[in-house]
Amino acid sequence: MNYYILTYRPIAESIIIQDYRCNVEEIADKLSSGEKIKSQIQYLELVPDSKVSIKNDLIDTMVFTVSEALKNSILGISKNIESIKVKIDDNEDNYYAINILSVIDSLDRERSVYTTNRSGKIIRRIDKVILKPSLINDLHIFRDKNFSSRIIVSEKAKKSFEEFSGVSFIKISEFKKEF
Repeated sequence: MNYYILTYRPIAESIIIQDYRCNVEEIADKLSSGEKIKSQIQYLELVPDSKVSIKNDLIDTMVFTVSEALKNSILGISKNIESIKVKIDDNEDNYYAINILSVIDSLDRERSVYTTNRSGKIIRRIDKVILKPSLINDLHIFRDKNFSSRIIVSEKAKKSFEEFSGVSFIKISEFKKEF
């Protein structure tokens, strides 16, 4: 099965988030780890840099922020998520921060190409990602603990999400990252 990194693709005049009315770094860390946080937070508030009215289905923020339509598509693929209401500039838009609770170690360490720190325990750079399908099982959207800021989707999920604005994909075999 093919896997992809889900990424943001801007369109002209898209909304850009300038500030957050919450501790977004702490929230982003919790979301990247798959920690449940819905009981800890009612909603997130985001402040755009201008009054641009064009909002993609996927918004470029430190947290995975999506429209209600994209949220529903994600729920059709995986029930292992949390959604937290997002307010953009005090508006009651239908946007949500998505918390993907499936964070697994799917990296094939024998076939992937990467550099670690001196102890060999922490990956500092990935040049070639090979995933172990046997560790992924039937997950269609997840994070890998070795690069948990990125969202990985299956071919099935990619096909479901392609129609949404702001959404783009990188084949996992073409993904490179320095941490």
